Amino acid sequence: MPNSSGTDGPPAPRRVWLSAYRPAVHHNVRPHGIIMSSWSFWDWLTYTCIGVAALVLALDQAIKGSPLLLGNLSDLLAKPSWNYAPLALIGLSGVLLLLKQFNMLGAKAANHNVQLGAQDLEVKYIKTRLRLQFLGDHRIPHEISSDNVAVWFAYFSASLSITPMDASGKPIEGGMQIPPNWVVFIALDKPAKFRQAMVSFSNSEVMPITDTHMANTRVIVISTRGQIPAGVLTIEIAE
Repeated sequence: MPNSSGTDGPPAPRRVWLSAYRPAVHHNVRPHGIIMSSWSFWDWLTYTCIGVAALVLALDQAIKGSPLLLGNLSDLLAKPSWNYAPLALIGLSGVLLLLKQFNMLGAKAANHNVQLGAQDLEVKYIKTRLRLQFLGDHRIPHEISSDNVAVWFAYFSASLSITPMDASGKPIEGGMQIPPNWVVFIALDKPAKFRQAMVSFSNSEVMPITDTHMANTRVIVISTRGQIPAGVLTIEIAE
């Protein structure tokens, strides 16, 4: 009888793609730029000098443009300290900016912040585990629980049998049979440092052989050499 491909012979094996997706957690990213909360004492002093200098210049122009104020505050405008205050403040802020640019001000605090940032980027151990309820057939497993898992999906491959035949169509020796198998891909939500990725099953007596093909700080991939019977498969990492 013709098979699904239109040729005589046994039906071709089916490959079923099964997947499960859970949206990854989106982390808020703090914008780059001048953040006042991170200013040091020297930053505050520098920008305060610039602000006061601008304020003095604005007041000077406002007083000179108002005859009433000019008559009452003429003595203030005649003082050298008032006239040279903006120049002195701008000069002081310029010196502070240059000193900070050459790391002569606040260098210790900056280095301390860099060291803290490097420590934050260091990958550490994070509890990571995925528990899946398999149903004993090709249906997609159900997620029971997970820790530090952003996305996972499972791929099922049906059994495959190859039987060589001679010119007359009779089977000959040398064939092979591949049992059904599963591959589970896991993407971690946060990078995790670990020593080993471990796989266990609720009934160890019927658990098929499993292989770990990839295990790094972001991805874990395991496969089985045979069908997974009904039960709970647990994939976790060891510190």
